[in-house]
Amino acid sequence: MKLAPFVDSSDGSGRTTPADTVAQARITAAIAKMEIRQFRWSRLVALFIAFFGFSAWRIVSSIRPVEGEGGRGSRYTFLEYPETYDAVYAVYGFMSYTFHVNSFVFLVPLLGLVLGYGAVVTPRATGQLKTVLAFPCSRAAILIGTLLGRGIILTAVIGTGLLVGWITILVQFETAQAGFYAAFSAATIGYGFVWLSIGFALSSLFATPRRVAAAVFTVFIGFTFNWHEIAVNALGLFPDAYSVDPRQAYLILASAPYEEIIPKVHLAPHEDIDGFGTTVVGTQIAEVAAVPLHLSWPVAVCVLGLWIFVPLVITYNRLRRLSLT
Repeated sequence: MKLAPFVDSSDGSGRTTPADTVAQARITAAIAKMEIRQFRWSRLVALFIAFFGFSAWRIVSSIRPVEGEGGRGSRYTFLEYPETYDAVYAVYGFMSYTFHVNSFVFLVPLLGLVLGYGAVVTPRATGQLKTVLAFPCSRAAILIGTLLGRGIILTAVIGTGLLVGWITILVQFETAQAGFYAAFSAATIGYGFVWLSIGFALSSLFATPRRVAAAVFTVFIGFTFNWHEIAVNALGLFPDAYSVDPRQAYLILASAPYEEIIPKVHLAPHEDIDGFGTTVVGTQIAEVAAVPLHLSWPVAVCVLGLWIFVPLVITYNRLRRLSLT
């Protein structure tokens, strides 16, 4: 049996009335609250909160200026002749794979996929989705409510890490611009919503939780180790093709306020300022050519927006066609 989206109308014309809109908004809010209650006391969410906070503290507190030619170590990132001991280096640390599993480039996709993983497949497998659809609610209300609820949890987790990072920055660094850090925070949360949306789409494309879990694992590992780079290089599209990569868009947005210091983040996709694993950085290496338009921050905003919107459209279309029998 196929269940069509619910549409109510007081005049029987099939058009949605203002009363219907208010009712759907209330249903959306109720679903969002249900999602928040589901995750509010989750041990997994608590673990993510603790690890984001620890990671932010570790990264910021592990950056040290040194005299001479700098150095390399398993824990510290050294600044070679920094002009100003500025919070930009902490932001760079958040995006750097030098810190491995503590890097936000690693943690944010993991969090988004974990929160999005069961959005559709779990309630479908348990019969909860069929129960919800027995009430007068549209598929759009279900999707938006689920997205809002899980998005609030995602924002709270990432926001905790960012707050810990900012407090540590104020203690650790000589100068810090709150506006720049706010822009970085907004880009980080937006990047989280990208992966939450991707998790929603994967959850709707497969019929069982096991298949969804396998798809989530494959996508996460593939992006982490840049499997798509093989195709990009084979087609001769490096580095221009990375302009549509969500991670590259995040790096562009996060570094945009600091482009006078770290413009190479724009031009070297998925790489640290001086290469992965290199722990010596300095402002003197930032003299590079101008950033091309397709790797500029306005384009990056559009790219992240599309990576949020398109997976949600896929999820909605799958919900509309979902067979519950």
